[in-house]
Amino acid sequence: MNDNTQRKGVAIIGTKARGGIHAVIENHIQAGVYDDYERYLIVSHDDGSLFKRFYVYFSALASLLGLLLKGKISICHLHGSHKGSIYRKALFIFVCRLFSCKVIFHLHGSVFARTYDSAGGFYKALVRYVLNNADSVFVLSEYWANYVGGISNNDDIRVINNFPSPVFEALYEQRSFERGDTLSFLFLGYIGQRKGIYDLVDAIEALKRKGITGFTIKVGGNGEIDKLTDLIQQKSLSEYFDVIGWVIKRSKISIDERG
Repeated sequence: MNDNTQRKGVAIIGTKARGGIHAVIENHIQAGVYDDYERYLIVSHDDGSLFKRFYVYFSALASLLGLLLKGKISICHLHGSHKGSIYRKALFIFVCRLFSCKVIFHLHGSVFARTYDSAGGFYKALVRYVLNNADSVFVLSEYWANYVGGISNNDDIRVINNFPSPVFEALYEQRSFERGDTLSFLFLGYIGQRKGIYDLVDAIEALKRKGITGFTIKVGGNGEIDKLTDLIQQKSLSEYFDVIGWVIKRSKISIDERG
């Protein structure tokens, strides 16, 4: 039995900052993805000052080194995106390679391709180092599988779709869907152009011109909250939208329970 077989743990490394990556990590844990392993959750990035972010990162690096030195992990599951995340993950991969620890690089960045295509040679080389030195690269769609396959020589690229939290699946099963006087829709995600929120505003404006009413949309998320609120007011669509802003997990559940 070699060292890799004896190690039974998995280190999950990712951000604690507001956004989808943190939610995905929570969903994986709740769904039991890591139940066959000793699980070590390491936060490598968070919101806050530059000093705080450096402190969080180097603390994460120290935690990973400690686990590797003690032989506690056989897999490192790295969640990353683009820009600074690539620099952080490159060093994690380098350290894991020193200890023959297997690495999964889980790519989440929605603008990863745009960033890579417009970057200089050093950044592109670093991206290829991360992709080529991971034992497996997880991506979110066939588009990303094809894109990553085109810029790296990694032959183990797997499409791992995101999925709802088991908590919300349970709520869905408990709910009754009786039609009320008003339909209530929910938008949860980054508030900005790339998530389509402004297209949604244009669509609701078109519905209003046709006299269609009887529905509201709750909008939860971080990003361009003030810009969205101002646009809704300018277009006189306040009766259709309820912009909540960032919501934590418990608040999401409360929204879902209220319908």
